[in-house]
Amino acid sequence: MHGLDTGANTDCRASHGEMRELLREYGWSGPIQTVAYYKGDRRCDLAVPGRSKFDANTSIATLGKALANLVYDKHSRHGRAVDLVGTSMGGLIVRAALTGVQRKEKGFPPYLYVEDAVTLGTPHNGGYSGSCHDKLQCHQMRKADGGKLARWLSTRPQSPGFRTDWTVIGSEADQTVPGSYAVALPAPHKILYHESGGIGHNGLWQRWFGTFPATIWNSAQGSAPRYTDEARQPVHAVSYALKYQSAW
Repeated sequence: MHGLDTGANTDCRASHGEMRELLREYGWSGPIQTVAYYKGDRRCDLAVPGRSKFDANTSIATLGKALANLVYDKHSRHGRAVDLVGTSMGGLIVRAALTGVQRKEKGFPPYLYVEDAVTLGTPHNGGYSGSCHDKLQCHQMRKADGGKLARWLSTRPQSPGFRTDWTVIGSEADQTVPGSYAVALPAPHKILYHESGGIGHNGLWQRWFGTFPATIWNSAQGSAPRYTDEARQPVHAVSYALKYQSAW
């Protein structure tokens, strides 16, 4: 799931094509599908229902409902589990999809089978500092809506009867969503890249070489955070989050 586009016309191949290539390089052999949710989105693999009416003034909760229904129709009702990855605002859309299902709200499907949920540079507790252009989605990410969306979103939503493993990733060098906000969700797995690594907002889903200083929390290996100066690039961390619960 891509993030905010105030022009509502994201090119999925341009924005996340490199991420797809990297996941393939790291051994992901299953389908990788980008999702269109704005009316002007193009070159995406799937599209949420009703997107012809969606732009940057559409509530994130509404986009979450559309995503939930897409996942249910394409996968869950057929007994197939999926992994969801959201970049920037896309992570909030993932949370909204699972929140509505967990709360059994009107218009959401009865259940979802989501095995893993990963977010990169997502403003989980406000803190978005990108360009707004007076768009509703931007205000919601800044809590300028009075915090209404933030109060509605469940902390780590789960589909009833199915455990979803959450991973959140952020960077101190991110000037759009400060790292402290990106890892504010009390997820079982968290990675915060340090500022000296120089990984900016869009860099969280692009190619990098070498290793980076980072603090990693992994509840499966104990609750205490550990520092390393040999963390692999963020998309490598995504691939591990999708494959394993503890061995990363």
